[in-house]
Amino acid sequence: MHEMKETLSECIRTLRGPIEEIAHAIHDFAEIGFTEHKSSEYLRNLLENHGFEVEVPKGLDTAFVARLPGPPGSGSVGYVAEYDALPDLGHACGHNLIAAAAVGAALTLKRAGLNEVGSVFVFGTPAEEGGGGKVLMADRGYFNSCDCVFYFHPGHMAELYGKTLALASGEITHTGVPSHAQVSPEAGRDALKAMMMTFSMLDANGYSFPNSTRIGRIIKEGGSNPFIVPERCIGEVILSCDSLSDVNRLKQTMQNCVQGAALAFGTSGVFVEKMRYKNTIPNSTLNGVVAEALSTVGVPFSKERLAMVSSDIGDASQVTALGGFRLPVLKQTPPYHTRAFAECCKLPEAIKMVQEAVLVLSLCGWKVVSNAEVRDKARQEFNRASEK
Repeated sequence: MHEMKETLSECIRTLRGPIEEIAHAIHDFAEIGFTEHKSSEYLRNLLENHGFEVEVPKGLDTAFVARLPGPPGSGSVGYVAEYDALPDLGHACGHNLIAAAAVGAALTLKRAGLNEVGSVFVFGTPAEEGGGGKVLMADRGYFNSCDCVFYFHPGHMAELYGKTLALASGEITHTGVPSHAQVSPEAGRDALKAMMMTFSMLDANGYSFPNSTRIGRIIKEGGSNPFIVPERCIGEVILSCDSLSDVNRLKQTMQNCVQGAALAFGTSGVFVEKMRYKNTIPNSTLNGVVAEALSTVGVPFSKERLAMVSSDIGDASQVTALGGFRLPVLKQTPPYHTRAFAECCKLPEAIKMVQEAVLVLSLCGWKVVSNAEVRDKARQEFNRASEK
């Protein structure tokens, strides 16, 4: 890789302006999942202006697949771009930096002439934060169009991308009977109390699941007036474990809690699943390529670990070989999903880190496209993992 480092570094220097502009523009747009019209259009136009063929999947207006075709029968590499923000917080997970790194790497390889050797893809994936854009794109086969995919995410340390948690999310609805909360509370059936009991029982069952289990919940609707016994209560939940089998078991436990609370308070309770993320299958061959690239760039890093997060990148990893890494935004990076994290994702230090990520991604892309042996080894490993 060392022989390509200077060539790619020089390409990145000439693209420094566009890469920085991507990071700032997407940060300013701050569009939430499936409404990223400005962000998606901005990236599509940029890629088209650099010679990429761009397709927008039917029914997914803010997704796209950009392709720079290489010779027939040649190898290919893809980069995953994210660009959705969080409600009220903006880019508090750094997706503006992910978009800048993915598109920046693709433009770098174009400038270096990689399309004379193989094809380069950019997958524009909307709504990572709870909408599952990659789930929809994986189900439609878009990630199958290239040999392998690389993914970068800003974080708190330099590390290879490892396994993530599987997830199921949805809504619980308890429906009771309204009544005057002071004059005749005994005539009511309190849906809010049933929801609170559901959450309490679910927490009490936590000991029977692995330590990696995570449960998130909020009450979206809990009544309209404190003088009225709440007739309806709606809660939103996420259930995360390190395997889909544990997620399914946790989901059944939660449904038992819903029905138990409904029986206790005289309500009717239902759970409707909205989204499911699969756990990530790390590809050690591609992560070996990432490790070589990080070492070439001079970045000390940690090996893969179980990340205590869920992401729809897991679904992409279930249909094609995936390698990835994280880099720290700052020496002391604030926690994800905070306003402080969103603020640091537009700082000069963040832009400098993105340029480093672009170099790592570019080196990885060049390696796999120009080396059929690496591609074949990654594919064989992926096939073995998929059969388990």
